[in-house]
Amino acid sequence: MKCLSQRLLIAALSLWMGLASVHAANVVTVTAGEGAPGQEATVTVALATDAPDVAAAEIRVPLPEGVEPVEGSASLVGNRAPAHSVTADMNGREYVIVLFNTTLTAIPSGDGDLLTFKVSLGDNPGRFSLVPGVKLSDRKGNAIASEARGGSLNVLAPRLELSTTSIDFGRVPIRSEVVQYVEVRNSGTTTLSFDGYNTGVEGLTAVMPPQLAEGESANIELHYAPSIRSAGIYGRFLPKSDGVGRSQFVRIQSVPFSVNELHIGSASGISDEEVTVSVSMNNMEPIAGADFSVRLPEELDFVEGSVVRASRASHLSVESSFGPDRRLRIVLFGLSNRVVQGNDGELLSFRLKLKGRSGYYSLTPEKTRLANAAGEDMTSQVYGGSVSIDSPSLSSPSEWQIGNVALSGENKFNYSVYNSSNVPLTVEKIVFLDDIAECLTGMPLVVAPFEQRDISISVKEPKFGKFATTMNLYTNDPDNRMKSVSVSGNFYSPNEMSFAGRSDGDRFFIDASLANEEPIAALQLDVVCPEGVSTGESLLELSPRAAGHSATLAKVDRDRYRIVIFSLKNTPFAGNEGLLFSLGMEGVDVAGKQIRFENIKLSSTSGVNITTPDSDLQTGDLPVPVVSLSLSSQSLKLRVGQTSTLTATVSPDDATDKTITWSSSDSEVVIVDENGQVTAVGIKDAGAIVTATAVGGASASCHVTVLAPLATSIELDQTLVTTKPGDEFQLTATVLPSEASSQELEWSSSDEVVATVTSTGLVSILSEGEAIITVSTTDGSNLSATCEIKMLSGIDGIYADNATVHDIYTLGGVLVRCNATRSDFDKLQPGFYIIDGKKIFKH
Repeated sequence: MKCLSQRLLIAALSLWMGLASVHAANVVTVTAGEGAPGQEATVTVALATDAPDVAAAEIRVPLPEGVEPVEGSASLVGNRAPAHSVTADMNGREYVIVLFNTTLTAIPSGDGDLLTFKVSLGDNPGRFSLVPGVKLSDRKGNAIASEARGGSLNVLAPRLELSTTSIDFGRVPIRSEVVQYVEVRNSGTTTLSFDGYNTGVEGLTAVMPPQLAEGESANIELHYAPSIRSAGIYGRFLPKSDGVGRSQFVRIQSVPFSVNELHIGSASGISDEEVTVSVSMNNMEPIAGADFSVRLPEELDFVEGSVVRASRASHLSVESSFGPDRRLRIVLFGLSNRVVQGNDGELLSFRLKLKGRSGYYSLTPEKTRLANAAGEDMTSQVYGGSVSIDSPSLSSPSEWQIGNVALSGENKFNYSVYNSSNVPLTVEKIVFLDDIAECLTGMPLVVAPFEQRDISISVKEPKFGKFATTMNLYTNDPDNRMKSVSVSGNFYSPNEMSFAGRSDGDRFFIDASLANEEPIAALQLDVVCPEGVSTGESLLELSPRAAGHSATLAKVDRDRYRIVIFSLKNTPFAGNEGLLFSLGMEGVDVAGKQIRFENIKLSSTSGVNITTPDSDLQTGDLPVPVVSLSLSSQSLKLRVGQTSTLTATVSPDDATDKTITWSSSDSEVVIVDENGQVTAVGIKDAGAIVTATAVGGASASCHVTVLAPLATSIELDQTLVTTKPGDEFQLTATVLPSEASSQELEWSSSDEVVATVTSTGLVSILSEGEAIITVSTTDGSNLSATCEIKMLSGIDGIYADNATVHDIYTLGGVLVRCNATRSDFDKLQPGFYIIDGKKIFKH
């Protein structure tokens, strides 16, 4: 340290900061230069002051890492402080400069450079701010207020920085390429340029950016494509650039291996089928043998002796085994160490029996060894496959209630089976456990996916009464190889009563009919009447079918009556169908009431009840008769061909039978269908009556007047006429149909200056131009037809016929031909001519 006393003097300035004189401005400014690493840069310190008594100064300039002051370079410049001395030294990273003199002479006020020093620039590029710390004192040692202003020191150089220091490519198949990226950044102050790279890793190449601007980043692509296998490679990647500082590199490691893969393929099939599974190998190394195992699920069975070598392994031997643990092992080997031909393709195949339900079942190779001629295991990867099984699914009831079956009916019943899968279901056979029934459908029966099929069976010798049997279905559904179905039913003889109400005005009856296949000698039933309705024995009337039979009717409860019809001679009712008896009903508001018939028993000649099952309870409704009838219209006017629909309303609303019968008094004028649609078909002087009649006789009528039809079309005999002024011509209109209500027509012209038309269609052409002649109907049909009028143009408009003559001139007025006809004009040379005051071009 130099001039210790001077430093102590300056240090004392800090003790008097609170007593510092205040002046308008005392500014110390540091300005710095720039340069490349290894160069020297000059730093200038300037002082601007208006204080007359600044006698000493301490200036502390912070220097960045790598920047060092040049020994002895601090010196005063100019005449700013001619009586002062300067000393400088480093204190940590600050360059401390002391300005002093022993005579305490003040630095003259003003502005200018005070001193300079030099710094050596290291390998740390950047733009560094040099903001000094400043202390000023007067001649008495009192602190003077001051301000410091910094400058920038620029170390100009590029610098390379890498985002990572190591990359592991992992396992990489040889003859393949993988890419990884390293981010590179220029943290320097000038453009960074690359000049290639160094690496000792075989197969490693790089794609690098040519340059990076200050602060810019980019990726270096590292492409690794090994060509030889190895247990592991280690090396480094070193980019070459003009960047300063320590060299940046990336450590590289990888395990390149040869690809020798075993692939077990996939297969699919239907349950009970056999499928072929292919085993393939792609290999970079010569492979002399293969050994692998596959554990098969319960749904798959190995077909013994099914292993087949592919052509590339046909010169090798193969052995297979399938043990109780369901592990299939296959060994492929050669006694002379001959290798598998080629580098890719099928190696062998084997067959599997599919015996499970629908699903996917994995085939995963285990304990795989792909050996070279030296016996080394060269396996790099194994890939499993799967077997997809589609199995049919039988859906059908396990209990089949055929129900009640008439002995006289068709002895054939259908049992439905549904296949709820996407593959065919096969019903191979049907077996009954006893000889009561047989299958009529041919077997095997194939049921398509999601299809329902019926299996027909019949009972061999149907007998009166209940029957039961078991039907076994044998299918290819893995879950229903044999499905047992309980079959039951009941044969009966159809013998059934039916009841219908009727009315003949004020009286109401129930007609009881019997349909029977077996002889019926007697019957018994209960009649249950609603409240307010009653009957009696005097109201019971037997039909001729019950001739010779006796009948009783007794009241057994408040509203219940019991009827018994019997024959002392046990004589059956006559015939097999028809009315058996009629029963009158009395009371108030009987109409519409329902009568119940319960406990119906039909007795055979042997005294057995042979009533059809579930028919021993029946009902009969007493009708609500139609009292009156009205129509939606009492009169109609229709033109021929028109229709209108009449609506009939019966009273009361709850009438039992609302059937309406429609009729026309004259079908040559009006016809009516069963729905009340009225159609006018002809015209007569007597305009027709349509009548609606209800059951019971109530009726209503509508008077229909038929008018002539409207016109349906109108046409003109001409639709385009080419003419000239002075012409007249007749237009004729045709209106269809001919019997249309009105044949009166209205004629008009769109331009009466050009053409007029009379009420009969006579057209007169008055002047040149165009017009439309329109004819319209007046009967309300709003139909019309038109004829377009156009004038003759050019030569055709001048010569009406060959007898017409005109003088012909050239455009210059020279007479070409006098009194020339159309034929004379046609013989002229092509060109323009004046004829009848018009310019005409001759083609």
